[in-house]
Amino acid sequence: AILAQAFRCPSLVRHIVAPRERPCASVPWRGSGGPSARGLDVEQAAEVRAAMRELSSGYAFAEIRSVREELARPTDSTEAERAKLQDPRGFAAPLVTSALSAGGVFYLGRCIGIARCGHQANQPRNLVLGVCVAVPYFAVIACTTTYYKYADVLDSVLCPADGDTNLARRLRALGLRLAPSETCTFLLRYTIRHIDGIVAVAEGGPGDASPEYFGSRG
Repeated sequence: AILAQAFRCPSLVRHIVAPRERPCASVPWRGSGGPSARGLDVEQAAEVRAAMRELSSGYAFAEIRSVREELARPTDSTEAERAKLQDPRGFAAPLVTSALSAGGVFYLGRCIGIARCGHQANQPRNLVLGVCVAVPYFAVIACTTTYYKYADVLDSVLCPADGDTNLARRLRALGLRLAPSETCTFLLRYTIRHIDGIVAVAEGGPGDASPEYFGSRG
């Protein structure tokens, strides 16, 4: 079924041999450093747009829900995969910075209420205004920045560099139904590379495509 979807995907047909924007089909493709102090460069801006498309398509939520279910009741994952998925280093930093930023926005909203709406400091309506501004801000910023960070972890589990796994295959099959075109191409290329040597032959592998060669990729 995955192969059938692969050959119905025009973007995969166009890019199956051509170099991809992601550095390698077997390793995470997003920049590990995130946005720099000098602002987003072109590559980082493309990564942010890709993460936003994954959020808006439902791909991100489906993958995270499946990961949560797997962590609650492990069926296909290894201990190393579970440790990687639960590692706070993959998601804690954006949550902390979003909370700190929302705290500043809370006080900013209160200041605007005092300056523009005649509020008195510590009035209930002034506190409510601060909360009404800070909570939606935190929800949006925390969701987007945390997913941008955690997407590195998801990519490394969906497309492990040291060989395919049962969990990776299940998560890719789930994600292919919702993934935007670039992510779909990324997942399909990895899947085909680890089914057999078709892509390797197309990119310069043995011309006779011998059974020994296909079998050697495991």
